[in-house]
Amino acid sequence: DPHFMIRIKGMTHPLCFDFPAKPGDVLRLLSDTQSDLFVNAGIIPSFEFDRHGKMKTFMGEIIISYKSHVMKITPSEIIYDGAHLFWKDSLPYDFEEVKVEIITVGGFRVLNVDFRNNVQIAIKKTNASRFHNSSVEYLNMYIENEAGLSKASDGILGQFLHRYISVYKQRSNKKDQIVGHLQIKEPGFDTTRMRAVLVKKPDEITAKREPCWNIHSRLKDVFDRNVQDFYIKDIMQT
Repeated sequence: DPHFMIRIKGMTHPLCFDFPAKPGDVLRLLSDTQSDLFVNAGIIPSFEFDRHGKMKTFMGEIIISYKSHVMKITPSEIIYDGAHLFWKDSLPYDFEEVKVEIITVGGFRVLNVDFRNNVQIAIKKTNASRFHNSSVEYLNMYIENEAGLSKASDGILGQFLHRYISVYKQRSNKKDQIVGHLQIKEPGFDTTRMRAVLVKKPDEITAKREPCWNIHSRLKDVFDRNVQDFYIKDIMQT
């Protein structure tokens, strides 16, 4: 299942979770109707199974729709309005609405997309053989700058941008793990409280392992709507 790490202002450690997805699923990662920005991801199989016999899955394609422009990103190609870009490129692309640059971070190629409106996202190409017993190439995504996104932003990642999340108490459990008691506040919703365990997970871009609050088993509590609402039918959907 695709792995996400969300950095919350005021929190020492980010939130982290795996989102349940099957091959062929399409996920809404980010939407902002006010800036006309939509980011969707298509899910591919890894052909590797976890200890429960469930196949692990990754993001194999990301579509960015911004105003009248479309960018398609896969591990093998990048296409912006029909123009082919390449993961090996070193010079930045300066388009009318966006600036695109491909850099190397920790041995991985990372696509930085700057929408020129205080919104930036990073998409990393990864080979599963570096972390899993699989040779599948896949993508990770992280929002580098969310300042330009409106309060209407939504999606698996976008929904967190207008919330206040804090850790108001910590303790150790019988397994000597640190358990945090989280409080989630959002205008128009009741305050939610939940527990999360501090674990070490790889950063989506740098791949360095760092502590994060694992909320994987509590998605229905931390999301502001039904988890099913983040599955969509068409990867081109806006």
